Amino acid sequence: MAKKKKKQSLKINNKIRELLNGEPFDEGIQYLDEEILVELSILLNLRVSMLVKKEMIRSLRQVWSEGDNQARLLIINYLEQLGVRSAKTTHHDKVNHIVSLLSHHQHSKEEEQEILAGFVEMKLSKITPQKIANRLSYIRQQEQIHQLETRLNVTFNTLNKLEFYHSYTFDVGEEIFTKSLLTLTEPIDTQLLQKDQATIVAELTQHKEEAIAHKEQEIETFLMLMFNKGHTYLKSH
Repeated sequence: MAKKKKKQSLKINNKIRELLNGEPFDEGIQYLDEEILVELSILLNLRVSMLVKKEMIRSLRQVWSEGDNQARLLIINYLEQLGVRSAKTTHHDKVNHIVSLLSHHQHSKEEEQEILAGFVEMKLSKITPQKIANRLSYIRQQEQIHQLETRLNVTFNTLNKLEFYHSYTFDVGEEIFTKSLLTLTEPIDTQLLQKDQATIVAELTQHKEEAIAHKEQEIETFLMLMFNKGHTYLKSH
């Protein structure tokens, strides 16, 4: 019996996808005309305040999610009788939707193009104001980081440490030479990027200087260790 019910549910879900342009009921229903939503609400005896579209969609989704195949078949049969097809979302619809959400934020043409490229393949129902705002914030943070990397000649690695090469002096007995070594700072608190530009640059510069001083101390300790071990090329001065 359970197997038969599961098979029927599968057929019902496949049928509703056919009617709603490949979308599951929860997503496809939002593209139906409001008049059809009203008729379905009345047909199912749903108590929806003033038949507001948002509330009708919520109530119809609830009915569908309860898993009553009789109610689901009633919905499908009614939509089939009307020859209903939900309005398929086009590329143009998505672009308009994204641009509309972006209009609530000041942004450049380059930021708009980057956000369009990132969202245009996503389902329309998944493109929310919060996601747009988060992506815009991320794009700006990445641009800010890029500018700081260029200005300070560093790279932010995946651990939020600054990476850069610095020239260090090695005094090994009678020979003195310099060598460029990769240097890393301690992890940078990303909250620093919320401060004004002058403060950010000053603090990152300080992190660099501290990292250089630490590296120089490591080199001095290493050379002293080699000297104490009697390394052939090292002698005291």
